[in-house]
Amino acid sequence: MRMTIASALIGILAVGGCSDFPKDNADTLKQIRAGREMKVGVAHNPPWTIVEDGRIDGVEPALMAQWAQSLGTKSRVITGPTDALVEALYKRELDVLVMGLTDKTPHSGKLALSQPYLEVKTHIGVAPGQMPLADWAGQRIAVDPERLELVAQIRELEAEPVPLEKGEAPAPIMAGYDFELERRGLKPTENELSTERRVMAVIPGESALLLSLDEFLQAQDKEALKNKAMEALR
Repeated sequence: MRMTIASALIGILAVGGCSDFPKDNADTLKQIRAGREMKVGVAHNPPWTIVEDGRIDGVEPALMAQWAQSLGTKSRVITGPTDALVEALYKRELDVLVMGLTDKTPHSGKLALSQPYLEVKTHIGVAPGQMPLADWAGQRIAVDPERLELVAQIRELEAEPVPLEKGEAPAPIMAGYDFELERRGLKPTENELSTERRVMAVIPGESALLLSLDEFLQAQDKEALKNKAMEALR
């Protein structure tokens, strides 16, 4: 069984009895535990992060508020475009960055990534009784228009992405997360579009902060996270 970085560090702590390991280069975790606000960068990427008309919602901002509370402080959200927030974290103007990142993010060179806290797969789903097709070329497939990677994956199949707006009834053919399709009464087909391992990011060099985040995330109930994602998708 593969040991995660977080569990390996916990084991080292237990054996060595060293309370100062791992350490932050700038004592970020210590400052936050002393009451400083946790500065959280958030970019729009539903359902994981939602920044819309002044509203902050989604799975990850809620998790950051809970994590901050567990450390005895509050989170302060700073919103902006992805590239600007990545630079802000790299320059230590933020403590944490959440924007629906996966472990394949192209920004990994400037970020310290958490262990994946949730693995989700995207598929094409069909209504009960409808046979899946061997070739999706030319088919109209409903998709959330804000999920640009999913739209691109449908186009790669030479199918036609059809915008599915919030509140609309389930379409007979739709692309989405497995849990999303099942909760909409659709059956995921064998056509897997992607596997996404969700992660978050902290300031590079802040090892104690990263370990604290990993411990918090790994303790979360996976089904509850999926339910929160579904709430954001409605």
